[in-house]
Amino acid sequence: MTPSVEYTSFLLRLWHENTSPNQAEDWQGEVENIQSGQKWTFEKASELLEFLHRQVDSLQEKNR
Repeated sequence: MTPSVEYTSFLLRLWHENTSPNQAEDWQGEVENIQSGQKWTFEKASELLEFLHRQVDSLQEKNR
């Protein structure tokens, strides 16, 4: 018997805008859920990573 496979696909876009030579800018990003088309934008890379972590946790809870 073949195990059932469930997945979620995300498209991740990252960009860095250097607005001032003396100011360190964080990477910004956008995540799009391929199945639903829903998009989320983030001003900091750390926020984006937290979001992805929550998504994985949610999928793991769903499959328990």
